[in-house]
Amino acid sequence: MSSYAEIGHLAGYRLYTDPQTLTVMRVFDDESQAQKYVLQTAQFMELLDNVEEYMRQQRNVKTKEEDYRLLAKQRGIEHDLAVWSGK
Repeated sequence: MSSYAEIGHLAGYRLYTDPQTLTVMRVFDDESQAQKYVLQTAQFMELLDNVEEYMRQQRNVKTKEEDYRLLAKQRGIEHDLAVWSGK
């Protein structure tokens, strides 16, 4: 994973990217599983934007409602990865 850079720590896992190959690696916190996704350029850019927005929201969570919105944002990211990879 030397060419990968961490872009975000979401609930339960971290996301790493390799911009050279447009590859995303999702590694669970307990390191029991890693999933690899190869994206198209537009998908990769959308993922980066979504993770950046997630990280910004994560810093400002103060209520349970904000926490639920953050979880919904994470589920959206996971859904996009699944759709884009055909899984």
